[in-house]
Amino acid sequence: CKDGERGKNFYIINSGEVELRHKDGFSYVLGAGECFGASALIFDTPRYYTVVAKGPVQCWAISALEFHRLHLADHALHLKRAFQAHASVEKNDTQSMGAEDFLRFSHAKEAFPPDKYERLCSFLLALVTLNRLGRAADPKQAAPGDAAQSHIQFSDFVRFHLTIDRPFDSLPAEIAFKLVDRTQRGNVALPALLEFLQEF
Repeated sequence: CKDGERGKNFYIINSGEVELRHKDGFSYVLGAGECFGASALIFDTPRYYTVVAKGPVQCWAISALEFHRLHLADHALHLKRAFQAHASVEKNDTQSMGAEDFLRFSHAKEAFPPDKYERLCSFLLALVTLNRLGRAADPKQAAPGDAAQSHIQFSDFVRFHLTIDRPFDSLPAEIAFKLVDRTQRGNVALPALLEFLQEF
């Protein structure tokens, strides 16, 4: 596992030790019974650490698909049905939601005050797609020449559920950070923070 790579598996250490090294210089060691790789799968972001074995290591690897099934248990079926019921875009046997599909699913028209509707829709779409939609762009318009990026995938849908299904005391800060972290690298520059404060 290398910093910046997309996560494909979740790992549980059976024996041995690994060192997780951050590009900023700090690191820590994990041993038998501990695990790594969950955040990249839950939030569909690049890995924040490079993982290096400190000798012989044996790990169990769980694929992203199986990880989500285990993490969500039977609730995964409910999410899948809800997604399929609202996804109007189909390409290569894969369903996805357009921006309007997701806004209908979330009952945005009924939930948001009319005078704040456009701004809150932009906020919601930015959150569910980790800034691919919304944020200083028309949230209802597809990106020319890049249709896949303008659609909401099932992985986006699941990650959104996992994000908002948290204790409320930590939720606002986590949502704000995800919206400010446009590159999804786990850090935020001051100009990005100021831009976010101006927008929202």
